Amino acid sequence: MKLHAQTYMSPILTEGTFEDVFVEETSIQLKRKDTYLRIDFDMYYIKNNQAVVLASDYLAFQGMDNDEVNSNERATFRFNDDPEETEPRGLISYLMGNNGVYPTNYTMVNWGYPTYQQALTFLTGGSFQNPEIQPLNQFVEEWIKNKIVMKGEKIGVQLSFVV
Repeated sequence: MKLHAQTYMSPILTEGTFEDVFVEETSIQLKRKDTYLRIDFDMYYIKNNQAVVLASDYLAFQGMDNDEVNSNERATFRFNDDPEETEPRGLISYLMGNNGVYPTNYTMVNWGYPTYQQALTFLTGGSFQNPEIQPLNQFVEEWIKNKIVMKGEKIGVQLSFVV
């Protein structure tokens, strides 16, 4: 996967602006016996034909869905026009009950976090034949843009997926 910003304004005031900034995965650590997956990401730009790394972050996934210890955290949202301000609703269960159609006029409360088992179904690639990891759908893309934080800012604020 690769994300790009034509012009990236660092949220760190002393750093300034950079042209053609990319974020992409740089390594994958898979421990099948420990049900653990870690994906490392770098933010970089090219200067004099060399990659200059501006920041790094990672996503780590642990455990099977039924394991007592796992990284599972439920994705929840609220409708903006809900006068009763009910408890947050589960996004995945909402999508399943509405044929994959996203709600309208809503705010994410918590983007959640998948287990190792779920991460293997949400991402493709990461093999010798297909080393680049790709998110399977729009929700996973949005999740990645909201979970990876570099320079104190979610990468989705300024970067978009390269198609």
